[in-house]
Amino acid sequence: MEGDHLKYLSNGVENAVDAYFTDGNAHKKWESRKLKIHNSEVTDTLFLSFSNFDNNHFSGDFFAVNPNLRIFGKTDEDGFLHGEWVFDYYGGQNNGVKEIRSFDKGVLIGHIIVKDGNEYEIKHIGLDKSIDDEGDWESIEVDSEFFDVIFQTNFGKKEKEGQSEFTDNIIQHSSSFLRKSIFSYIKINDNYIWSIIDDTKIQLPLLKIKKYPYSSDELVQIKEARENISKAKEIVNNYLKDPQVELNKHAYRELALYYEIYSEYIDEIVKLEKVFDLLSLPSYEFINREEIMPYIFEGLEYPSEVTFEFKDEIKQEKVEFPENLKVEVASIKSLAEHVNEILKMLKAKLEIVEPIIERNRKRFEIEDKKKELQEFISRFSANASKSKQATSRRKLLDKLDLDEIQPSSRKYPAIIFEQEREAGDQILHIENLAYTNNE
Repeated sequence: MEGDHLKYLSNGVENAVDAYFTDGNAHKKWESRKLKIHNSEVTDTLFLSFSNFDNNHFSGDFFAVNPNLRIFGKTDEDGFLHGEWVFDYYGGQNNGVKEIRSFDKGVLIGHIIVKDGNEYEIKHIGLDKSIDDEGDWESIEVDSEFFDVIFQTNFGKKEKEGQSEFTDNIIQHSSSFLRKSIFSYIKINDNYIWSIIDDTKIQLPLLKIKKYPYSSDELVQIKEARENISKAKEIVNNYLKDPQVELNKHAYRELALYYEIYSEYIDEIVKLEKVFDLLSLPSYEFINREEIMPYIFEGLEYPSEVTFEFKDEIKQEKVEFPENLKVEVASIKSLAEHVNEILKMLKAKLEIVEPIIERNRKRFEIEDKKKELQEFISRFSANASKSKQATSRRKLLDKLDLDEIQPSSRKYPAIIFEQEREAGDQILHIENLAYTNNE
């Protein structure tokens, strides 16, 4: 209590933006900050950023800092990133690391990471770095879509062995902090700050990036390939995890052989799945897919024969697989066709082993039924009230014969009526039909 005032001390975090508007438009130098408060006093600065604005868009110098990282950059008069954007790690586990992204009127033209005096160039395979090139160039906001393009084209780092994970982490960390810093002027905790001001919309900084649109055929091929990959994985996984296969592969040569064949397929299917997952990302419309393909696809190579164990002996057998697919000829079309070929081969092989699996599944069902009947007979055969039921079950037990089980020759058994001839256009023609009811 101070005088006639009651004073409460506050603790927590304060988010604030100092903003300037001219005729409702963002203008001049702004400041965004996040402060730690204890007993109503500022005890630490968790985040601080300065940026210049002109007519609702970022224009001029940009600075942001947190306890471990600071960013220095600039946007031109039109709001495009320009010049060097420096990400300086001055604290934490990445202390001393520097990342520099160079832009020319929104186009990323250079990217390096410096650590312990060593410079690592990030080449960004598939990303066009020359604004003079013809093509479909788009202006996009500095948002998650652009950061994903940056990350997906993050190749070239692997030339420095052991640095791949390190550079990946730096690029993702820098991009995340840049995005949060920019958005700190626009919203706090997902709440837009300026939505209460009519016609005020702060435009994010801009970049220029070349687009490589998918053709309608490519979109269909990608969609069908992903569907076929799911079907192929389901066939393989169902077979490899089927308890009947596991129990009987030592007794049936075909089951043992196809277990190894399906195991060979799964690795290649996973490779194809990863490629088509990448091709389905929205960011891949901004990546030269022909250029990046050798970096996301390593080729498919199948063995000419498989080795498997059967009855305690090691066997080898030549097997027909799809043709190997080299990186040099890989394209969306060729990869989709290869997926389709895999699915057809898996279905054909399934028709060979399914009857064996079905026969053994029925065998186990009959054995279980026999055991159930035998237990009933043993328990109630001497019981007068149950003797008829026991006798009936004994007769049923005598009829159960495992050797009579014949596997279906069809994947989907059905009753089919054959026609002697095709029905004509007129199935029934009646003239002068009459009906009389005498009641």
